[in-house]
Amino acid sequence: MRPRAARAYSLDRHRVTTTLVRNAAVEVFGRRFTPHWLPWALTAGIAAVLIVATVALWNLQPWGTRPGAARVPRVTPPWRPPWQRPHRP
Repeated sequence: MRPRAARAYSLDRHRVTTTLVRNAAVEVFGRRFTPHWLPWALTAGIAAVLIVATVALWNLQPWGTRPGAARVPRVTPPWRPPWQRPHRP
């Protein structure tokens, strides 16, 4: 079986796309060629997803109190002797 780039030549195609050349290289060399930036882009994408998920969970806090949950009563201020209490007119 001929490589696709050679097939494009034999079919008298004047436009050979990068996809056609890439597929021909896969056919000739028997392995797939990926761009050199692909591992970095994949790592950056995974990091972005993790950051977005962390921020969303931090803001939503699904482990916190639910709207229908009982609230803890407010703590009264500690007792102070009369001379340390604020003066009320």
